[in-house]
Amino acid sequence: MRIFSVLSLTAALIALPETGLLAQSGAGLHGRITDAVGRPLADVRVRLLEAQRATVTDADGRFRIATVAPGAHSIVVSRIGYAAVVRRIDVAPPLTAFDASLTPSHVDLAPVQVTATTVATSALTSPQPTSILEGASLRTSQGASVGETLAALPGVRSLSMSTGIGKPVIRGLSSNRVVVLDDGQRLETQQWGGDHSPNVETVAADRIEVLRGPASVLYGSDALGGVINIVRAPLPDAIGIDPFLRGQLVAALGANPGAVDGTLALESAVGRLGTRVSATRRGTRDVRTPATLLENTGNLTRNVDGIVGWRTTNGSIAASIADRDERIEIYEDPRAFPGFTGHQLIRERRLALRATVMRGETRVEGALGWERNRRREYDSVGAGYVALGLLATTRTGHVNVHHPPLLGVSGTIGISALGDEFEKFGRETLIPSSRSQSLGVYVFEQGDAGPLGLSAGLRFDARRLAVSDDPVLRLRATARRWHAVTGNVGLLYRLSEPAALVLNVGRGFRAPSSSDLFANGYHEGTRAFERGDPTLGVESSLNVDVALRMLTRTANLEFGAFVNSIHDYIYLRPAGGPGRELDTLAHAQGDARLRGFEASGVFRPHPALRLRTTADYTRGQNLALGEPLTFIPPLRATYELRLERPSLGRARTLYLMVGGETVAAQRRLAAGDVGTGGYSLVNLGAGTSLPTPRGVATVDLSVRNAFDRLYRDFMSQYKTIAHGTGRAITLRTTVAF
Repeated sequence: MRIFSVLSLTAALIALPETGLLAQSGAGLHGRITDAVGRPLADVRVRLLEAQRATVTDADGRFRIATVAPGAHSIVVSRIGYAAVVRRIDVAPPLTAFDASLTPSHVDLAPVQVTATTVATSALTSPQPTSILEGASLRTSQGASVGETLAALPGVRSLSMSTGIGKPVIRGLSSNRVVVLDDGQRLETQQWGGDHSPNVETVAADRIEVLRGPASVLYGSDALGGVINIVRAPLPDAIGIDPFLRGQLVAALGANPGAVDGTLALESAVGRLGTRVSATRRGTRDVRTPATLLENTGNLTRNVDGIVGWRTTNGSIAASIADRDERIEIYEDPRAFPGFTGHQLIRERRLALRATVMRGETRVEGALGWERNRRREYDSVGAGYVALGLLATTRTGHVNVHHPPLLGVSGTIGISALGDEFEKFGRETLIPSSRSQSLGVYVFEQGDAGPLGLSAGLRFDARRLAVSDDPVLRLRATARRWHAVTGNVGLLYRLSEPAALVLNVGRGFRAPSSSDLFANGYHEGTRAFERGDPTLGVESSLNVDVALRMLTRTANLEFGAFVNSIHDYIYLRPAGGPGRELDTLAHAQGDARLRGFEASGVFRPHPALRLRTTADYTRGQNLALGEPLTFIPPLRATYELRLERPSLGRARTLYLMVGGETVAAQRRLAAGDVGTGGYSLVNLGAGTSLPTPRGVATVDLSVRNAFDRLYRDFMSQYKTIAHGTGRAITLRTTVAF
């Protein structure tokens, strides 16, 4: 595609060394962070967001960040136990001073998000509903899949199949209606399949941001239900300090399933050069329910990723690589398929090049990405052939220009491109080989007018899909083209200092996939023969969000409601003969509506006591058929009581936790679907941290479904043949060195 040549040239220009037009004298930032009465605070994290630079304060509360581009920067100052400070500052050569005092806060709130807007905002002032999983919560939530890791967040569930397949579901939408990013790089891991999920590692992430609701203005097609961004920590540097090498070891042992997980991460810096590499091995055995052992449900994952980067005075350039192998066993009903040993082998490889240039208050970001996802499905361990083979090669690129404030409004003008090549192989055929290209241009702006925060965006997309001749599918070469215009408007009114009322209206779209259009074969993910419809058009949605947010010293509360109306929603309808309607599923199109609410609260009346609770509900209706949509999660509430003690001997931050979830019965069912009853599960946890010469070591013990409750999970694709997971115990340790 020509657009990739243009984007490649732009990225190369961004990456030029500090000569010519990009040459500029550097500046530095230093200061001191104290508490409300002037005492110095150590181990405070200080971040310059646009420059992607970070440091921590010393014992006297002082910090220094050398050699940054002069101009406007967003600075974030945060420490556990204190309210974060987020400000916009001007850094001028040779050295700019910045001092701040932090006020105590019993509530830990993620200071900023970068996914919902192009200019970082706090979670309280984001124009769209955003959840952030980081720190201890991310550490103890780690699962074998992205869906499992995020399943406890409000509005998020996991559509599960085996232990290695967990597709994130946001407000009842999943698969190609949810965009997954690895540090901003869009992933195309064939999510259209019911037995496919994102192939990306989360254990080494700095945080994960989940955007609920349409986000097509920034992310294009498929961001109809939401966006998940796995954010990595800023690449280290040793500008103005001695070179260093440091690392972290994470190990986990699990009972049910029997699991042995380990991750080794190393990072180093010499002057302007920084590197980071991590290697993960994750292995699980068969899952046990309170009733029986589910044979052939284990998996093995190996993941290696690394990044190397160079910082200039005015920006940075970085190259990253990821290589992932997965072997996922697929469970089948032992009564119908005794001794079944079918499984998948998945190879995921990614490359990315990112560059940033800052000049004054203008920042230009460019990125190029390459991804190859090779999936092989086997009927049995001894099979000498691939039953179904799927190979997708994806190229992505974007350039964003973040302009300085004009009349109090700042924002971004951008262009993005995506090209995908799909090849089939193996004995079976489900969809044809194809090529697709997409191009999008967009603008997103935001600003403040007194107590009112405003944001607005507009985007145009063009997309083309071409398929090859396929005599097996009885398909002749053809091409389809679509275009879409999307936009959003957000209003945030600060009722008082700790409270805000938010209204966001957004439009999203999804172009039909090759599977929607041309499927013609048996699909293991739906256990049915699927038939596509080549006349399908673009899905488009109009989503309205209303939310009330409140943050005080002892509480963080949010309640929101939404209505998402989707025009030409693509769905599967039963199309088999009499008595065998579900044996064949045909892709069809009609209007749909999803509506619901999400509520979350953290209460900390005392530093040693924390209560966290959430509730969410989605009601989905297929308006064309007059019946509920499939796999819409039932009403759920979660709760957690945590007791903490700051120290005991050498130990720091000891905690005990008791919590759980209550899930209502799901009786709103589409034709042929099967409902599940309500249930409650009890979860337990305990842990502590110990100081070491190089950092902190942590130990966490968690017990899920502590009383081994028998239940069926409506979001499990095994709900008709198996119960949910029984008592699961995990011991996790993290050691810095």
